[in-house]
Amino acid sequence: MKILHISFWHPNLENPYEAIWVKRHIEALGAFCEQEVWHIEVRPGKKYRYQKYSESGCHHRILDIPFTQWILVEIISAFMLWKVIASSKKKNFDLINIHIAYPLLSFWKHIKGALKRPVVITEHCSAYHLNFGLPKETKKLDRIKNIFKNDIGLITVSEALLNDIRTFSGTAQIKAVVVPNIVDCNVFKPSSHLNNDKIIRFFMVSGWAYPKDPIMAIQAFAKVLKEHKNIILDIGGYGVLTETMKETVIKLGIAENVNFLGKMSPGEIAEQHSKSSAYLHCSGYETFSVVCAEALCSGVPVIASAVGGITEFIGPEDGILVQKHNENAWISAINDFIKSQHFDSNKIAARAAARFDSKIVGKKYFDTLSGFLDDFKK
Repeated sequence: MKILHISFWHPNLENPYEAIWVKRHIEALGAFCEQEVWHIEVRPGKKYRYQKYSESGCHHRILDIPFTQWILVEIISAFMLWKVIASSKKKNFDLINIHIAYPLLSFWKHIKGALKRPVVITEHCSAYHLNFGLPKETKKLDRIKNIFKNDIGLITVSEALLNDIRTFSGTAQIKAVVVPNIVDCNVFKPSSHLNNDKIIRFFMVSGWAYPKDPIMAIQAFAKVLKEHKNIILDIGGYGVLTETMKETVIKLGIAENVNFLGKMSPGEIAEQHSKSSAYLHCSGYETFSVVCAEALCSGVPVIASAVGGITEFIGPEDGILVQKHNENAWISAINDFIKSQHFDSNKIAARAAARFDSKIVGKKYFDTLSGFLDDFKK
C-alpha cells in the first residue's frame, strides 16, 4: 500500500514536539507500507512569511498571513491541499490520509469528485467537543460539519472524540474506527529507580492552557500539604497559565514544596517519571491525553479528571479517576493515594504498553486503512 499523508499539524523546525502524536502514527505505519508526508499549515494573525523545506521525511509548507479571518485560512488551506494532491497523481498512491480535518477539508465536497482514491481522516482535535469556541447555531460551523457528510472514512484516537464528532456534525452513521495514540515505549518504560523513599513526589506536565486546570490541582495539593509534610509537587511544561500557576504557589505559601521545571523533552519527562510516586492531570476535558498514557507506560499511577478519552484507559489498578471537577474531590483523591499506594508499577506499564506500543498501534492502523481501501474497491 502507498499512502499520501497530509497533516495540518506536524513537528517542525520551530517546534519539534508540535503534534508529535501525528508523526508517531505515521512512523508506526512505515513498517507496513510506503508513505509520503506533507505538512500544510496556514497560521493567521502573523506577519507574512512562507516556509518551504523538507526535513525528517516530511515536506513542510507553512504560511503565516497577517489576517485573522478563518475563511481566508480555509480557502488558502484548500488550495494548498489541492496543489499537493494534484502533484501526487503520477505517484499512484492507494489512499490519502488527512490528519486534522479542519481547515484542510473545509471545501472537500468541491474537489472530492476529481479523485479516484479513498480519503481517510485521522482526527485528534478537541475542538469538536468545544464547538470550536463558537455558539452552536453559528453558520460558519456548517463547512466543518459538512466534512463528515461526504462519505469519508474516519479514524479517531478515542471513543470520546468519535462521539464528539458525531454530535457536532449531526452525522451518526460515520464510518469510523478508534486507533489510540502511540507512546514511545523505548523512552517511557518502568524504571528500577522509582521513588521508594519517604518523600511522595507528584508530577504534572503539559502545555498549560485551557481546558487544563492546574490551579485546581495546586490548590488541592496545598490543602493536603497541611496534613502531609512529606509531599513534593514537580511541574513541567509551559503555556499561558504558567505565570498564574507560579503566582498561586507563592500566594499559598508552598514554594518550598513545589518545583517548576520548565519546558521538557520526552527524555526529561521520562526521567522525571522515574522519580515520581504519581502523576496528576487536572483538566476540564481531554480527547485522549498522551501525557497520562506516557505516565502509565512508565509504571507511574495516574490521578486524573474523569473526562473524555482518559476514562477509556485508566482503571482502578492504574490510578484514581477524579469524578467531580472541584477542589474537594481532588483533595480526597490525593489523600486516598497517600493512604493506599497499592499500585504495581510493572503491571501498570505492561497494561499500557499492550495498548500504546508503536508496533501494536501501527498494525491496527494499517489494518484499519486496509479495511477502508477494501471498502472503496467494492
